[in-house]
Amino acid sequence: MIMSRTPHSALSVILVLLSVICTVVGIAGGLSVEPGRIEQDIGPGGTWTGTIVLSTSPDETDGSFAIEVLGLGQSPLDGSYLVLGEPEDTSPYSARPFLSVNASRVNLNPGDHAGILATVRIPDSERDGGRFAAIAVRNVTPATGEPDGDLMALIPVFLTLQGGNITKTGEITALEFTESTGSGGAMIATWFMNTGNHQIEGALNRVTIKDRNGVVFTSVATDPLDQALIPGQETRFTVSVDKSLPGTEYVLTTRIEKKDDVLLAEQDEILPGIGREAEVQDSQPSMEGVLPTMRVPGFYAGAALLAVFLGIAGLIRKATP
Repeated sequence: MIMSRTPHSALSVILVLLSVICTVVGIAGGLSVEPGRIEQDIGPGGTWTGTIVLSTSPDETDGSFAIEVLGLGQSPLDGSYLVLGEPEDTSPYSARPFLSVNASRVNLNPGDHAGILATVRIPDSERDGGRFAAIAVRNVTPATGEPDGDLMALIPVFLTLQGGNITKTGEITALEFTESTGSGGAMIATWFMNTGNHQIEGALNRVTIKDRNGVVFTSVATDPLDQALIPGQETRFTVSVDKSLPGTEYVLTTRIEKKDDVLLAEQDEILPGIGREAEVQDSQPSMEGVLPTMRVPGFYAGAALLAVFLGIAGLIRKATP
């Protein structure tokens, strides 16, 4: 269903904050973390151990860093990874309870490096699909000896359970078409949820607009996402139209595909024409004069937003004397 309504201002602020703070960081403040991603196949009852290397550049000062095992979430805006604490990490696909590290603090001199052992132990009862977690590295404030709010690095952990059933499915949960009152442009947003039990790599959105006779007016595809889509997470894909459509009705088809052209979900909508030619581009139109469109994300995205909001509130309380 196509929806157009004004967003709640408070939720809009949280979404903006979320888009800023949820960027995956591999190197920050002179700190390098390798590998940037852990991906392993492991059977029920199995164990895996690997090494994470933290290093600093020679021109950096001494540093102390905290290492935490957390849940892995995803921004509904662009798929960027984010971390979830235990209260928010409620997904049945969480690997957080099965993952541990052998050190919670690391002190590094300039140009130094240190290895951290990460261990996964899968219970016998875990059978199908994938399991997901995050290893977070935060800077420790010298004055307090506690981690600050800055996420220096986030290592996503993707585990596939050997011998089990793997499903890679999804559904389009909403489709939005928002027109600009100024330039006549429009933005098409497709919301997609991974309904399977395994991550989906390289997802992209392909939008095609045809007339009622099936003649293609325009077609465009986004670039494949760099981030894998996690089960239960909802993500928005967007393309933009720089001019309004011609006067007759048109059919908009939005598809979520894998980069190997495998179809994950598809939806058609009939759009009323407005009488001017259109050209679809893969960049968003100017926000000047745009009529805003908003929908409330699903449960998992909402939980992630709530977690971020509570975290921000906690930081504000700590900073208040």
